Amino acid sequence: NVESKLNHPNVKELDWVLIRENSEGEYSGVGGRNFTGRGLNNEVAVQSSLFTEKGCERVIRYAFETARQRKRKKVTSVTKSNAQQYGMVLWDEVFERVSKDYPDVETDKWLIDAMAAQFVLHPEELEVVVASNLLADILSDLGSALAGSLG
Repeated sequence: NVESKLNHPNVKELDWVLIRENSEGEYSGVGGRNFTGRGLNNEVAVQSSLFTEKGCERVIRYAFETARQRKRKKVTSVTKSNAQQYGMVLWDEVFERVSKDYPDVETDKWLIDAMAAQFVLHPEELEVVVASNLLADILSDLGSALAGSLG
């Protein structure tokens, strides 16, 4: 019963589930820094995301199972696959494949920037949202703020 800081006259409650991949993705710790022999102001840092088919399937399947238990059976996948063309494209492919095992669950796919706007402008349309570690981290803070609390 926390009142939202946003005034949505047609929205009586915010009721969605955000499922976050928490063992892979952008926070997997793959990468490093190299400054040996590069000289002053020439440090290089590389941070990579790690997506496995099994890891993607595990969290996506969990999202579908969660959606089956809710009133509106809908899963929305959020990526940035238009710019992250390897790991997040794999995520999209796994989402598409897994969705065929759940014909009773409606699906939707959004890019993260558009989904951030959707959270603010049309939160009533959300049900179960599944995203990678970084993207769901950001969306969980945004969703909490919409409900009037911290992430």
